[in-house]
Amino acid sequence: MATGKHLVEQILLDEHGHSLDPDLEAIRREHKQHLLKKTQNLVEHSPPGTTLKPQEFFINERYVSLIVVSTDEFRQRPQNELIQTGIKHEKCLKETKTRLEHIFPNKLFRWSHQSQSVPHAFRDFNRLGEVSLEDMILHQYPYLESQIGNIFEDPEGLLFIFDGLDESVHQMYFRSSKLSNHKVKECFGEIVASLVRQSLLKGCSILITSRPTRLASIDTGVFQRITEIMGFFHRDRLIYFKNYFGNKELSEKAFQYVQENDTLYTFCYIPSYCWIICTVLSMCFRAQLTITDQMMTSLPKTVTQLFVTFVANILANHHQNKDGVHTAQELLTSIGWMAEYGVMNHIIVFDRHHLDSFCVRNDNYLSSCFILESGRPPEVDYIFLHLTLQEFFAALVHFIDYFPDKLQKSLNEAESSKDGRAEIFLQFLCGLSDSSTRSMLKSHVGELSTQAARDVVTWIQGKIAKPQEGKRALLNMCYCLKESRNKPLVLQCIGSRKTFELYNVPLSPIDCSVLSFILESCEKIEKLSLKKCRIPAEGVRKLLPALRSIKILR
Repeated sequence: MATGKHLVEQILLDEHGHSLDPDLEAIRREHKQHLLKKTQNLVEHSPPGTTLKPQEFFINERYVSLIVVSTDEFRQRPQNELIQTGIKHEKCLKETKTRLEHIFPNKLFRWSHQSQSVPHAFRDFNRLGEVSLEDMILHQYPYLESQIGNIFEDPEGLLFIFDGLDESVHQMYFRSSKLSNHKVKECFGEIVASLVRQSLLKGCSILITSRPTRLASIDTGVFQRITEIMGFFHRDRLIYFKNYFGNKELSEKAFQYVQENDTLYTFCYIPSYCWIICTVLSMCFRAQLTITDQMMTSLPKTVTQLFVTFVANILANHHQNKDGVHTAQELLTSIGWMAEYGVMNHIIVFDRHHLDSFCVRNDNYLSSCFILESGRPPEVDYIFLHLTLQEFFAALVHFIDYFPDKLQKSLNEAESSKDGRAEIFLQFLCGLSDSSTRSMLKSHVGELSTQAARDVVTWIQGKIAKPQEGKRALLNMCYCLKESRNKPLVLQCIGSRKTFELYNVPLSPIDCSVLSFILESCEKIEKLSLKKCRIPAEGVRKLLPALRSIKILR
């Protein structure tokens, strides 16, 4: 840490940047203004399907500080990253907070918009062939052309920001790099690796962002530091709700409801997930003149119901023509099969070819509520509004456009996946097996397949009847059972057991909430083994009501 004179120098450098000659200083100011204009105001799109105008605000008016944890490596994850990170998040909160760091939005904004920052999104280069670093920069920042040579002469003053490694189609071999000339054309992956390895522009700084699952598949030993953004502290979730609603009464009612729902509250640690929950609740609140107790009881209680409500509200607010139901059904069918293809093949960024292959039309307002475009024609990419929304549509399509062979094939593939990519997909399938949950979409897309629901229930029964592989396999099926809201099914699958064992399976509060639901549904369970499960205090509180009928607890 800098002190004394060096601290003053660092503060001045942070505030004003490096000393430059007049021509370079003019370009620096132009570049800074370009970045400032592009990102100083965040634009939050209006809730899809509504007539509300988009909101524009400074970053610190909506977002709050985030938890950042240093880590040594990313291993292949046997669970969906949403669940895995949630478990790690709760573990971090148990440990001393001196090990945790924070990202404060105002400091992050100042740091990332220094004059020498060069931000890029990985997905913008997915169609790029061989290119030089110089051409790559000028492609996005053409006004730098007159000074690009001078800019490269001071690499220590450069910060390259590459966002979304998980969205890149290029291979990244960070252990090998041969490029040293910024004018030489090479594949994009080689350019990034050479910058990281410092064979190209030695002294420059590189910041790469990615989902944890992509980092698990590459050699991260070359990076000087790896950190994982864990999301919000508990208190910051309330701050987010207050900022989102801008109304004390609404924000408190919404937060109280979510806090009483273990599943929804636990997932609120993720900012984007928090946005979806707030968006759904705000849609529900706006649909009623007054907030009554009856209305509060009708709010979503499972993750599946949350996304069903999200989609149903969009369809309800969309001004459909006389064939509106048919139009919505066609759209959800086409984007559903594309979403399912993506889930099964690790694809989250789609191109025109994908849209054409699955007959997805992107020329109507309704499709733009679910799929976002990025890039400039003709190099346009398409991503779902939220990764979990993609997983939801992947499950929903089997109930809208039912084919028994396709459903069975998807269940088999999801069951055999070892990286957790299909866990949430399976939970959505189980959640949609509940008739009351499906009925929320009936007026918008017609009757959803009851046979698909039967097939999913049959799969659950067969899966639980088999010996479970892995420590968390049984618990994962408990998640599916809870999403199904089918207590008779729980009794049929687990009710005959007198012993329930989760030896050496670390349990987060949300795990304990799921386990509590199972235990309360199965009164015949007499022996419960939770040895070496390292249950936090909050988890114990969630379990206590369900432990009354347990005779032996280990």
